[in-house]
Formats: sequence, C-alpha cells, structure tokens
Amino acid sequence: WRDACQRWGRRAWLAFLVALSLGSAWAYNVLSFGGYWAWDPVEVADLLPFLSLTVLLHAVPVHRRSRRLGLLGPSAAALAFVLVLLATFVTRSGLWSSVHAFLPTGASVTLTDPAARLVSAVAQDVSARFTTGLLVLGSATFTATTALQRARSHEPGPVQMAWQGLAGLAGVLGLAGLVATGLTVDLLHGLVLGLGLGRPLVGILVLAVLGGLPLWVALVQEDREGRLAITHREDQLVLAAYVVLLILLATLALLLLGVNGYERAVFDTRAPFLAALVLALVTATFTPGGPWAGWLLAGVGVLLGAVAFFLTGSWAWAAAPVCLVAGSSALRDLVRKAHPIPWLPGRVRAVSLVLAGLLGLLQWTSPGTLAVGTTAVVSPVWWVPVGLVASVLAIVGSFLETRGLPRWVAPVSSVLALGYGLGALLGVAALWFQVAPGNKPGRASGAGVALIHLGLALLVLGVAASTYAAQVSSLRQEAPLERGVPMTLGAYEVELVDGRVVDEDGVWPAEAVEAVVHVRKGGVFLEEEVLRLEHAFTSGFTGRGSYVPDGSPVVRSWSEDLILDADPSVPLSIRVRGTEATWVTANAPPPETLSGQVDAVSLGIQQAPGVNLVWASIALVAVGMVLRMERPARN
Repeated sequence: WRDACQRWGRRAWLAFLVALSLGSAWAYNVLSFGGYWAWDPVEVADLLPFLSLTVLLHAVPVHRRSRRLGLLGPSAAALAFVLVLLATFVTRSGLWSSVHAFLPTGASVTLTDPAARLVSAVAQDVSARFTTGLLVLGSATFTATTALQRARSHEPGPVQMAWQGLAGLAGVLGLAGLVATGLTVDLLHGLVLGLGLGRPLVGILVLAVLGGLPLWVALVQEDREGRLAITHREDQLVLAAYVVLLILLATLALLLLGVNGYERAVFDTRAPFLAALVLALVTATFTPGGPWAGWLLAGVGVLLGAVAFFLTGSWAWAAAPVCLVAGSSALRDLVRKAHPIPWLPGRVRAVSLVLAGLLGLLQWTSPGTLAVGTTAVVSPVWWVPVGLVASVLAIVGSFLETRGLPRWVAPVSSVLALGYGLGALLGVAALWFQVAPGNKPGRASGAGVALIHLGLALLVLGVAASTYAAQVSSLRQEAPLERGVPMTLGAYEVELVDGRVVDEDGVWPAEAVEAVVHVRKGGVFLEEEVLRLEHAFTSGFTGRGSYVPDGSPVVRSWSEDLILDADPSVPLSIRVRGTEATWVTANAPPPETLSGQVDAVSLGIQQAPGVNLVWASIALVAVGMVLRMERPARN
C-alpha cells in the first residue's frame, strides 16, 4: 500500500494546494473578501482533507524505513476520503452555517445550536434514527477490526489480551449504541433539545472517542523501544505527523461544536500556538549538526518570539524569529543539497540563485507598483509568465544540472527574474562565482522536502505579518472620504476624484454606482481604483434588490498591500448628493430615487504587510512537491 498511497497522496496533496490557492486568490482579488482567508466553513472543510494528506505523506516514509506507523498511513488516507464527503455534507446541509447550504431559506440561521442543526440536516431526507445508528455501527465495526488486526502483531500475553478486550468493548458499545439509538432517538431527541438538557452531537462524539480508543492506542504504541526518541529524524517526522493530526482533530471538533462561534478572530488567536509547534519541528528536522542542535535552535527561536510578543504585544513580531529560524534551517539544507561539497564559492552560488528566485517569486506572484524616490516603477503584466518561469528555474536550476541542464541557465534565469533588481544583481554574482571549478550539483528530488518546508516558513511569516500587523482605518458615514479632500493613511494618500451613477436603460433602479479613488505613496501616484456597487435582484430574506461590491480593489506594492473595502463592519457606501444626500450601501435595499453627483465614500481600508510572501510561498511549496513527485517511489 505504501507506493500507491505515496504516489496518489502526493498528487492529491498538490491538487488540494492548487485548489486552496486559487480559492484564496479569487477571494482576495475578485470577491471583495477583505483577505485571502477567513476561517469560514467552506475554507476549513476543504483544509481538513489537505491536513489529513499531510499526515499520510509524513507516515509513509517512516513506515518504509522502520516499519512503524503501519496503521497511521492507511487511516490518514481513508480519513482524507471521508473528510471530502464531510466537507460536502457540513457546508451544504447547514450544519456549519454557510451561505452555500441547500436548506430552505433561513433554516440554518434560525437554529443556533449545532446539535439542532445536525438533527435538522439529517431529518431533511432520512430519519435521524437510521443515520445515527449507521454511524455508530460503522465506527464500532471499524475500530474493532483495527484492534483485532493490531492484536495479531503481538506475542501472546497481557498485551494481546488487552487488545482483544478493547476490541470486544468497542463491538459491544457499537451494538448497544445501535439498539439504544434506534429505539430512543425519535422519541427523545425533540424533548432533549427542547429542554436544553443535552446535545446528541456531544454524545455521538463521546461514543466515537470510546469506539476509537483502540485506534489511538495503535497510533502511539511502538513495536520497538516503546517510546519516541527526538534524537532520531524518523521520530521527528512522527511528532510532526502527530501535531498535524492534533490540529486536524481540534479544528474539526471546535467547528463541529461551534465553540465560541465561527468568528475569524477566534481562530486567529489559536493559530500562532499551532504554527509555532510545527515550525519548531521543521527547524529541528532540517538543522545540520545533530537533532539536539536543531532543538536548541528551535528553542531559541521560540524564546525570542515570546520575548518579542511580551515587548510588542503583536503576534507578527512573535512569529518573525520562529519563521526566520525555520526558514534558515530549510534554506541551509537546500544549499547543501545544491552543492554537497563544502566549497565556499559553490555554496555562495547556490545561495545567490535561491535568493534570486525567491525575490522573483515575490515580485511576479503579486506584481504591483514600486515607488523609488519620486518615480513609480510598474511591474509589466506581460512579463509575469516570463518572470515566474525564470524564478522557478533560478531556484531548481542547480539541481537539474546533473540531468543535462547547461550551467548558465540558472544564473541567466535569475537575472531575467529581476526580483526588484536585487535578484538580477544576485544572478550576476552567481555568474561570477560560476567560473570557479569544483561545482558538484545535487539532485532535484532531494530538494523537494527542503523547498516545501522553506515555503512553509515563509507562508507562516506572510500570514502572521498580514494578519497580526495589519492596520485598518474605518472611514464611516459620519466621517467619510470626501471628494477632492485627500486623506493620509500611514505612508499612503487616498483621494476621491470622481464618480457617477450608471443608469443606461433609464429604468429604476440604476445598474450601478461608481467612485474613482486615487492612491499615492510618498507623493508618487500608484494606482487608480474604481469602487463599484452593482445592483442585483436577490431572493433573500427581504425579497428586495441590493447593491453588492464588484471586485476587490487592491493596491499592491513590494512590501505591503492597500486593500480598499476591507472592513466587514464598515460596508462600502457611496454618497450621491442631488437635492439631498443619499447613501447607497452594499447588501442593503436600494433607495427610492437616486440622482446627482458622487461626493463621498464610506469604507474600511486595510494596510496588509507581507501579502506577497503568502503567494510566493505557495508557488515555492508547489514547486517542491513537483520535484518530490519526480522521485521514484522505492528510493
């Protein structure tokens, strides 16, 4: 099973990565989403199979080398399939409050109790008794089967007897639960929910935990040594797999139970703790000099992060040391693979090429306008595909030279990648160091893991910076952005310069209302953005039409993005002044009449630093997985 799981797992993992990335880019650029991730039900439901596949890809190589985790790999593969079905169920049924639910209008909103939503969703087509009983029976049968299979691998004695006892307990619980559920759920679930004395969903989860106890014991039971040793790289991968699995289960349970609601802030406060654990494991795995050196370096990064958080109170500054330590460890491992011989000119060449490629990815995954002095340098859109290809070739060129790629391709590619000009200078430096003999490049397949984890460190850094260091300015209707009156927001200057009411057919309501905003930085004109409210007839709760934002206006630069219409608490509103002032607001009923000149805008404006790191890291991780897929399965 290992070869098939690894081969298809890598393909599925890459497909999920591309799908999640495209969804994030769509939300960021088109949907007027206010960001690339918001922890809504659809995003999280699609993230869960991705995490399960990540566990699978950690477990398979460990089992190949040491014959451990023989149950974790198949379980993670099966769990990924189950979670795909779960993603469809929870978002379409209304169990997780989602705009994509297929329930009647308002059905998933009026029920605030997650257990009530579950019963309501199940009762739409089949009886709750049948579905719940089937769930209990299937869980008990699966856990009993895995427990018995595990018991066969042990010598006769107390351990085997314990396994058989647990298997028998799981089977008895499953049958008892099936009978009890079938007899009582239809009679009692309405009474219990009505009185608020209990939640059937909690009972189902408790039963699943009891039935899944043999599976958990199988995961932590070691065939040899009896415990994990953090001095072994295999065990570090095991710990990484366990941490990801815990994140998966915690996220699933919290969302399923609706703990503390579904607000983004709830998850943003938990994410740094989970990310720090994963990055510490990445650092320990990829730091040369022995595992203890890795753990020491990881501890220093976490300690510096804690000090930074204590001094600044910002998770962005706290994440920076941890991410930099993890990223530098992966980068060092990558350079060693590019040039295995400890020869300084070769290592400098490899570092120059990788950094030039990273700078190119930063520039071309999110091209924008760069203010240099009093001049605006605009990244040409037509150069984007060339820049992306050149950036990738600069990073992986050193590893492909053993397969016939000429040695001049990687340095020339790094020059073509530009990378805000710094990448081009690094490419010239790589050309200079190339004339020295003695270069022995590595293999492309060996670079995949290091690239993936380097991208992971950059991704966490980008998410931390753009989430926890973002500054939001709310321009409400009481103090809006007036026409012809520039407003200063940090280093930026925003001005409403024009606007109009679009009514081409002369039939009310008007098709759209537009406001034209100019953005400057340091006196340099960066971009013109058109804020547009387009009228659409809906069949929502009011049955009336509403104006919805069209597009997500984002002004990009190399260090940060300026996102217009980014504060959900301040919906985009455009004021039209005729005989009287009239506000047109997104997702609100249209006014009775509308005529005159656009003279003010109310909206939220967000300054999000480090967003380019997010897009560049995704490209880097995808390239790393493609290189990893190239590796023969049995090597």
